[in-house]
Amino acid sequence: MKPISITFQEDLFVYTLKGTYHFQPYASLYCLVCDKPYVRLYTEKQKTVSLQVSLSFMEKHLPDFFFRINRTTLININQPLHIIKKGTDHWLSLSNKLDFKISERRLTRLIDLLSGKITFI
Repeated sequence: MKPISITFQEDLFVYTLKGTYHFQPYASLYCLVCDKPYVRLYTEKQKTVSLQVSLSFMEKHLPDFFFRINRTTLININQPLHIIKKGTDHWLSLSNKLDFKISERRLTRLIDLLSGKITFI
């Protein structure tokens, strides 16, 4: 597989995939999920894109409104969210119907970041 090229800009990032340039606005990303050696990008149009890059690389370059909720998932905290308690675990439900378990270590920080933006179910 040919290496991809990613350029991060103020409101979007540009990546090449199969020789074509793609422009991805940050605001349209719901989340990024690690599926080694790829990172899957989930967009608001229910589109999924797999890039051969590490999640930590993406986390380092994305704006501050992306937050890692567990070892494999970064979420856009500006997207509509719900936190659901299932037994002793907390899960984050995005408006695109994807659910992710929230790490106990990151739960308090996430709640602080999302103050006023979420509903608890």
